[in-house]
Amino acid sequence: MFSIHHRSAIDKRFILLNVIYSRSRETVNAKDREIASLRRQIDSTSEELTEVGRGREVALRENRRLQDDLNTMTRENQVCVCVCVCVCV
Repeated sequence: MFSIHHRSAIDKRFILLNVIYSRSRETVNAKDREIASLRRQIDSTSEELTEVGRGREVALRENRRLQDDLNTMTRENQVCVCVCVCVCV
């Protein structure tokens, strides 16, 4: 059927294909690990951004509250100054 020389060539090709397959499989596994790592990094970054967003919202609410307090105090001070000026005159 096949000569010994032909059989040897087929065996060598088979071995070569197995080596190529093994290397390809290793490469795919490495890429799968890299993808998993990148997904973890994305998840972590997403969580951090969510926390930053929450902190930003808290800071904005606090800023609004302080602005409201400042406006209230400014109005009260203006009324007090007006009353003092009116009384003194």
